[in-house]
Amino acid sequence: MAAALDDLTGLLTRLIGENIDLDIAAGSATHFIRIDPGQFDQVIINLVVNSRDAMRGGGTVRIDTQAVGLENSLQKGHEVMPAGAYVLITVTDTGAGIAKEDIGLRDDQKIRPGGHESMCNPVSQAELLNRAGCQFNLVMGLCIGHDSLFIKHSEGLVSVLVTKDRVLAHNPIGALHLADTYFDRVWGPERPKKQPKLPAGGRK
Repeated sequence: MAAALDDLTGLLTRLIGENIDLDIAAGSATHFIRIDPGQFDQVIINLVVNSRDAMRGGGTVRIDTQAVGLENSLQKGHEVMPAGAYVLITVTDTGAGIAKEDIGLRDDQKIRPGGHESMCNPVSQAELLNRAGCQFNLVMGLCIGHDSLFIKHSEGLVSVLVTKDRVLAHNPIGALHLADTYFDRVWGPERPKKQPKLPAGGRK
C-alpha cells in the first residue's frame, strides 16, 4: 500500500492546489493488499477531490491507513462483508462543506441569507461514494431521515458511528468530513494459524 499511495502523491498535490496541504500518515501502509491499481487510484482521487471542493479557502487533506479486523461478518441484504483482516484507508479534511451557491442556489434561497450554508444532500453523497467505489461507509452525524436516505441509496455496506446530537450544536462531529474504504489484507509468511478474536492488548 505504501507504494500505491506514494505513486499518487504528486498527482494528488497538483489536484488540490497550493492552498491545501496533503498529509499522508504511514500507519499500516506496509501491509499488502490485493487491488486493481486503476480502481484504487480512482477511489483515492475521487475522495481527495471531494475534500478539495469542500475547502475553497484552503485547509488540510489527511490520508490515514491502519490494519483492522472484523470479528463478525456484516450483512446488507444479500451482500456480506466477511469477517477477517482488512486494511482501512481514511480520508479526512478540515473543510466547512460545499456551499449552496456551488450547486446553483441564490443567497436569498438560503435558510439564513448572508452567510455560509453547506449543501446537505444524502442521496448525492451516497452516489458520490458509489462512484468512488466505496464498499463500506461510516455515517457520522447525519440528520434524522437523512441517514435513512443515505443507507437506502448507498451501494456499499453502511454502519452508523455517530448519531445526530442536538445538545452539542446539533452535530458533535460537524467539523469532520470522513470517508472510509476497506481493502482485503494479503498475508505473507507471518499469517497466524488462527485469527485472534481480540487485539493483542485486548479490546479498548
